[in-house]
Amino acid sequence: MQIMCPEQFQMVLNLDCGFCFANSKFYLMEAHWPFPSDHIMEGYAYILTHPGIPSVFYDHFYEWGESIHNQIVKLMDIRRRQDIHSRSSIRILEAQPNLYSAIIGEKVCMKLGDGSWCPSGREWTLATSGHRYAVWKK
Repeated sequence: MQIMCPEQFQMVLNLDCGFCFANSKFYLMEAHWPFPSDHIMEGYAYILTHPGIPSVFYDHFYEWGESIHNQIVKLMDIRRRQDIHSRSSIRILEAQPNLYSAIIGEKVCMKLGDGSWCPSGREWTLATSGHRYAVWKK
């Protein structure tokens, strides 16, 4: 079960998985714990391709411009079409200071960072990419 409240104060509660997320728009604008803005899409590439219940901030989706919006939409579409969910499997392939790569649900492969890497095998096709991230699908 998910509960969504008005945009002024947004809350998602998932009783099946014991998850609660609160997002006050005012609190976000205060930037108490800001995510580095030049790594926003790396963050979304990670949370939208990995197991869990991802959240997309209103400001990022609607107020940070068409490029960020379109990249997030592509990642959300990949997640939905490849059926990535909170219980999807994950296999971490690389974990280095300049490179992280993983296979999720045996359907999606992704990399973060500026290290050179791509999945082996002809079954993988590039689904989307951006600054310091790339996502492939089967």
